[in-house]
Amino acid sequence: MKLCSGYSIRTKLTALILAVVSAIVLVLSGSSMAAIDGDLDSTFGSGGKVVTDFFGRSNGANAVALQADGKIVVVGNALSALGPPDFALARYNGDGSLDNSFGSGGRVTTDFGGRSDNASAVAIQPDGKILAAGGADLGGTQFDFALARYNSNGSLDSTFGSGGKVTTDFNGGLDAASAIALQTDGKIILAGFATAGDPHMALARYNPNGTLDGTFGGLAFGKVVTNINGTRDFANAVAIQSDGKIIAGGPTLTPLGSFVMFALARYNSNGALDPAFGNGGKVTTQVVSGDGADDEIFALAIQPDGRIIAAGEANFAHDFGMARYLTNGSLDTSFGTNGLVTTDFNGMSDNARSVAVQIDGKIVLAGAANLTTGSTGDFGIARYNPSGSLDATFGTGGKVITDFGGNVDIARGIVLQSDNRIVAAGSTISTPGTGEFAVARYLATAQPSDVLGRIVDPGGNPVEGVAIKMSGTQSRLTITDSQGNFRFANVAINGSYTVTPSRVNFTFSPALRSFIHSGTHTDASFTATLAATGLNPLDTSEYFGRQQYVDFLSREPDESGFTFWVNQIESCGVDANCREVRRINVSAAFFLSIELQQTGYLVYRTYKAAYGNIPGTPVPVWFSEFLTDTQQIGQGVVVGQTGWESTLENNKRTFMEAFVRRSRFAAAFPPGTSAAQYVDTINANAGGVLSSAERNQLVNDLISEAKTAGQVLRVVAEDQDLINSEFNRAFVLMQYFGYLRRNPNDPPEATLDFQGYNFWLTKLNQFNGNFVNAEMVKAFLTSTEYRQRFPR
Repeated sequence: MKLCSGYSIRTKLTALILAVVSAIVLVLSGSSMAAIDGDLDSTFGSGGKVVTDFFGRSNGANAVALQADGKIVVVGNALSALGPPDFALARYNGDGSLDNSFGSGGRVTTDFGGRSDNASAVAIQPDGKILAAGGADLGGTQFDFALARYNSNGSLDSTFGSGGKVTTDFNGGLDAASAIALQTDGKIILAGFATAGDPHMALARYNPNGTLDGTFGGLAFGKVVTNINGTRDFANAVAIQSDGKIIAGGPTLTPLGSFVMFALARYNSNGALDPAFGNGGKVTTQVVSGDGADDEIFALAIQPDGRIIAAGEANFAHDFGMARYLTNGSLDTSFGTNGLVTTDFNGMSDNARSVAVQIDGKIVLAGAANLTTGSTGDFGIARYNPSGSLDATFGTGGKVITDFGGNVDIARGIVLQSDNRIVAAGSTISTPGTGEFAVARYLATAQPSDVLGRIVDPGGNPVEGVAIKMSGTQSRLTITDSQGNFRFANVAINGSYTVTPSRVNFTFSPALRSFIHSGTHTDASFTATLAATGLNPLDTSEYFGRQQYVDFLSREPDESGFTFWVNQIESCGVDANCREVRRINVSAAFFLSIELQQTGYLVYRTYKAAYGNIPGTPVPVWFSEFLTDTQQIGQGVVVGQTGWESTLENNKRTFMEAFVRRSRFAAAFPPGTSAAQYVDTINANAGGVLSSAERNQLVNDLISEAKTAGQVLRVVAEDQDLINSEFNRAFVLMQYFGYLRRNPNDPPEATLDFQGYNFWLTKLNQFNGNFVNAEMVKAFLTSTEYRQRFPR
């Protein structure tokens, strides 16, 4: 940086600070031209949509899952070239193209008994093998649970069941699986219905090799049937809690058969109903009371906090319906309206078939919208805030409708990619008997969250001033505070990051942390061990930068400002002369900053106007008074952050009104002091900065009560003539307050009589305020007293 006159340096530094603030404000308030959440993803298929045919006959998809490599697996059924429908699977690459390494051209079909088979659910094992579940027609009246496992190339896994296939009969009648879930121990749970007279909820659990698990269901050996209401009920969905308990959901007919309700059942790990849930392990819910409801659960999700989301179809009008339950089965009244939410798209029939919860807690439902009597319908997607209200940032008012060009399009499955994009799969039907797999992908984001941690020594004591660098998807820089804490706010989720701590004289365990940031927050804490004491941390740009915030602004640094000032120094590389000049200018910039001028320097001027200089001294305020009052005015103020101006203004008003109620002020201006005496005194203390007109106006304002004593004091303290006349004096005083944390006449001053203060003030005046040529800031920065404040 070129050195010039003191006024020019002051002007340039002030301009630089203003530029930084303006840039921060623009970043915080600027709008993005990016597509909104809910838009079709143009990088997927054709304009965000993919349609897949198998044999030129009717087929349709019922469920979708994601592999670890990002490939998309969709299952359903497909009519074979000559025969009835079979299990059908298709696998897609990330761009929506069929994956030719899977089956035949990305497609696989599986027949069980030569009759009708339908895959309703899919899951991907940790080893990459694919499970598809549904029902198989084995002839006569026997329609059974059907389960198949596939290798990653689409071939049946011969180590599973009989040649890769398993069927399970319950009571010799009509049985079918609608949902699948994987336990952490590799066991497989299917949920659906089993018929013996009326159909009822049915679950089966299998060992990893496909055999029924005899530890589940007691004497039923791997199978459980649950009668909810003594009528008819089904399980359309299943989910496993973190404690291993199993929840099944579907519809149940009321005892009188007048309407259908949401039904849930929770099971212990052995298949017994859990008495701690609802009424003996069962819960029923009418979503809309008294409307002849037709409420049916099609999907379940369990939030990280254990609350249960059930989604499907609700009320006589057939809308998206959703309920959220506490872990004991009672409705969560903080959600929607007493735990319930319904959503209509366009006044026609709608139903939700699948649910997913984003990492930020937002809830996505997928199903069908605009259904009529079988002739029209579209994919319907809705996103909700964690409270259950529609998310206005998604689509139009929280809803998206997608037409594939067919008469009826229905989304039956939904999954969230690691980049938060939404994949919905189902069917598109042009005319009866001509359905095809339909897949759409939508843009979506989840709210960024925090990466944070704490640095302590082996004794648990906090280590402040540790520089924390984050690299990877984002590159960020921050530093630990006085309690050893650090925080990166608004970190994009699902990114790959490495966090590395550094501070001279310390080693860290671990040396770094690498992770995928995929939760509400990621903890990245370290232990710091003092390994040496020979280096001064003040010589590092990060420690030095933080110290300016702490010493001059009485707060920890904000990340954006901190990074800017550190980069000002680091941009010099190894050029020692450049670094020295930058350190001087960065430090001086804190006195010139808007924040200090409006907080600390205002405190200085307030004391000057109220009392003049302290008797026998050239300064108006002591360090202890200055520090306390500056912290009060600066509380919560970070220039450039949203609302900083209003926070500062409120702080100023509060400070001024409290200041004039202090006992010292009351002694200086006792009762009976006239308005004219008051104004004349504070004007004289300030050096006669008011014009006659300004003085008379303030007197009149006090008399008429248009202004309070505090407001009049503030007018004088903020007078530009006072700001200009006291600038150099305050600049010198701030060197003592900031760097040395003491008064100019305190030990270890040699003479204790302001000789040092007067020396620097004379020199600064001699160079017309040019602190560089006066070498004032440099002298304080390099002083032994300052550097000895930082022993390790």
